[in-house]
Amino acid sequence: MSGRALIIVVVGIIITTSVILHNISVSSTRITSNLNSYYSRQLGQDIAQSGVNLGLRQWANNPSWRTGFSLISMSGGKVTVTATDTTYIGKPVVMIRSVGITNYNTKDERRDTSTVWVAKDSLNPIPVKALFQTNGPTSTSGGILMDGRDHTAPPPMPPTLIDTQGVYAVWTTNTFTMGGSNAVAGTAGGVDYIPSTSQKKRAAILQTGQPSAGYPTTPDSVAGGASNGYPEGTLKNLAKSGINGSQYVTDPLTLKYPLSGVTYVELPSGVQWSPALVYGSGILIVHNNTTTAAIKNLSGDNKGNDTFTGVIIADDIVHLQGNIVGAVFELTSNPSEGVCIGNSNAQTYFSRQAVLNATRSLSGSSGGNGSAANVIGWWE
Repeated sequence: MSGRALIIVVVGIIITTSVILHNISVSSTRITSNLNSYYSRQLGQDIAQSGVNLGLRQWANNPSWRTGFSLISMSGGKVTVTATDTTYIGKPVVMIRSVGITNYNTKDERRDTSTVWVAKDSLNPIPVKALFQTNGPTSTSGGILMDGRDHTAPPPMPPTLIDTQGVYAVWTTNTFTMGGSNAVAGTAGGVDYIPSTSQKKRAAILQTGQPSAGYPTTPDSVAGGASNGYPEGTLKNLAKSGINGSQYVTDPLTLKYPLSGVTYVELPSGVQWSPALVYGSGILIVHNNTTTAAIKNLSGDNKGNDTFTGVIIADDIVHLQGNIVGAVFELTSNPSEGVCIGNSNAQTYFSRQAVLNATRSLSGSSGGNGSAANVIGWWE
């Protein structure tokens, strides 16, 4: 082999070796980069999952916990955890979201998220000021009894009186007028007032002309709104979920009885549910977006089923004729057919236990505060 050929061979070997070494170096760098990226991703996911578990433990110890954690150090990275009230497949839940952060505040920063939805043991209680709360002129006739003193939830019927734990008979932003042989009772200042037709005796338990600012205009705002665990749409979603017999209908003739859970009747504007067959328990809602859904002539089925136990929330209520144990809310400021919310010989009683039972019946699946048992959804 000539000297020139030998030089060419040597140069070729050098070039080939250099390319091979370069490729090895590039591959090594890529492998290292991929390994670092994989490690960063796994670490971020691990931190996010650990943050979720930290939130679950915190929630299990204190179901009212919503403060979360902000940028706390964990496993060589950082984590931020939030806890908010919402709904998941129609159920009231606390959503715990954890963001795991690696290489925080650098060009290689990476964030990974884990989210769980935890079923609450029960919805928060609906706040009640009176047996009847209305936003417009209100009157009664016939022989209706409106007893705001606290009672047990049926059975038996009539319910048993519980001393000094009641509320006003009526709380309205407008006027209240009684006719016929109506009687009202209630609790004010820790004192029970027995049923009476006397204007003087009943004055303490009729809170009329109250400020209308802030009066609720939707079922969820009646329940206390987002701050009480009822963001808009909560009760409708619960009704659609079917939990504990809940129903959502636009035609009340399709309802199944006895009512239970959340019964949500969304009527077209200008349509009345009349006569309204109402018996069972839970939360009964008659509402539409224009606050004109009316329920009229509420009564039983003439077969001994004549009592509803729980909470009634309706845009427009005309003529209660059956028995109610719990609390009643009317939303409209302009009642459709006069102002008569009740006539006949209806018996209506406030019951704190009935109001609580209406929300407790919609509890999550666990029945306890164990965090693992209450998780109904997990996303990573």
